Formats: sequence, structure tokens, C-alpha cells
Amino acid sequence: MADPAARLPRCLLPKWEGKSIGTSAYADAERNTKNARAPAVTIIGDSTPECFFGALTESSVSDGLVPRLVVVQHRGRRPDRNLNAGGLPSPDLVNRVATLAGLAIRWRDTHYYHQVQQTEGARAILDAFDTEATDHINSRLSDVHSQLWNRAHLNALKLACIIAVGVNPSNPVIEEEDARWAIDFIRPSVATVLGPFSKGEVGGNDASKTEAFVIDHINQFFKMSATKRARDGSIPNAARVGMAVPFAYLKDKANRSPLFKGRDGLLETILRKLVKSDLVSQLSPEMAKKNFKSRGGQYFVKGSEWRGP
Repeated sequence: MADPAARLPRCLLPKWEGKSIGTSAYADAERNTKNARAPAVTIIGDSTPECFFGALTESSVSDGLVPRLVVVQHRGRRPDRNLNAGGLPSPDLVNRVATLAGLAIRWRDTHYYHQVQQTEGARAILDAFDTEATDHINSRLSDVHSQLWNRAHLNALKLACIIAVGVNPSNPVIEEEDARWAIDFIRPSVATVLGPFSKGEVGGNDASKTEAFVIDHINQFFKMSATKRARDGSIPNAARVGMAVPFAYLKDKANRSPLFKGRDGLLETILRKLVKSDLVSQLSPEMAKKNFKSRGGQYFVKGSEWRGP
């Protein structure tokens, strides 16, 4: 049986390319669907970073599916619950959405299409971003790098168009601020997807992914403030300052990752490899006890070959 994830690009890409969606016939005639010309397909979803990035491969980028996605990742603290959620929209907003929906239905039925215009300033801003994307593509850093940047300008253009339509559905015009906002939204999206590939966390073989995972979390530990370390329950009090990474911290992160699921002893194997290559050094039991009051806990510091902060 074919993998559903492998069938997804073949199902979605023709819709995003502007081709029609064919008719569907059911035993119940009322459920039959008509042919949809040039459909506008928008998919909104959410996931955990572990699941999303764990499913990424070079092929999912090269086949064109992932470059069409706009990915937003929240790396900050969890916000407080919105106590004002569920309020009624203003009458003005309701009227504007109703007007937009009415235009969309009327123009769909008459096969009318209205071109979104750009001011000269907006065009210049978007053209500059197109040049930036072209420079990234021509740098040939990797196929993934080129593929992700290949759609960046078009994604920004589409997003700017949506803003313009929302402002004035009957005569949409992209303004300079719309162009800047769209580019500022798309550029981090490219970086979010490209980052794990650059770090070796996705793509490549399992060994390179798991090793990159450990190195990245060691880097993250070195960058953490004492306040942030204090909020992490896996970090002992004595390790809230200084540059010695406790094994308990790395073990906690590995246990949360699908890369290490069902693979007992893998983290220890990777750490031994890093010690052998002198990327990190393991403190002796005596040093761990002296500096961190540890009675058996393992601590790791930068080795002479470390290439991080």
C-alpha cells in the first residue's frame, strides 16, 4: 500500500498549479461535485516541531510541496490565555467580509478575474526581493537551499496580493507597506525550514541527524541564560551558570525527540563519539563532584575541536 505522505504532493500540486479539480460522482446525487476551474487552494495546519521537521526530506522539498508552504514557528515562551477570545466581530468587519464573499461568488460564476495592481514603490521592493532570491539560488549552496528560495518571491507576491484584496476587494493595489510586510513574513519562513537542513537535523542519514541534534542542543545550552536554565527542570541547580552541559539535560531533550524513540543507548553512543573526536570533553567524577556536587552525574564541556559559540 502506498505511503499516504508520498501521495500527498501528487494530490495537491496540480491544484496549486491552477489546474481544475475534476468532478466526483456519488451514489447520493446531491453529493456530486462539479468541475472547479483554477481553484484557489489554501491549507492551514499546525504541528509540533518534532513531527513536522521529523517528516522533512530532500525529496519533499525538491518535488515542490514544502517550498509552497509558509511555515511559522514560535520559539518564545507560551503566551497567556486570551481571556477576550470568542467576542463578536464588529459590524464593519462583518460587512466587509460579506462584500468580499459576494464579489468572489459573483466573479466565480461569471469567470471574471481582476488583476491586482502594484504601486511603483511596491514593485521596486518586490523586485529587489526577487533579486535577493535569485542570488540565493545561484549561490548553489545546496539543492534544498535553491528550491526553498525559488518560491520565496512568488510566495511574497501572493501574500501581498491577499493583503491588497483585503483592503479593497474591488480595486486591489499592493502598497509599499504591504510588500514589506509580506517579505518580512516569507523570509523567516524560508529560514525556519532551511535551518534544520543546514544543521543536519533533517535530510541525510539517521546518524547525521541524531549527532546534529545533540550538537545543536549543546549549543542551545551554552546560549541559555541562567534564568532560562532555571526554568528547565532537567538542569540541576549547580549547572545554571557555567559552560558544563549536564547529561540529564541532553537525555531529557533526546527523550522528547522521535529520532531517539526506541533507541536506548544511542545518546550515550553519540556522546562517546563526540568525546573521542574531542568535540566535547567529559568531566571526571572528581571534577563533577567538586564543581557541581554530583555523585555520578555526567557533565560535558567544549573540546579543542568544538566549532560552536
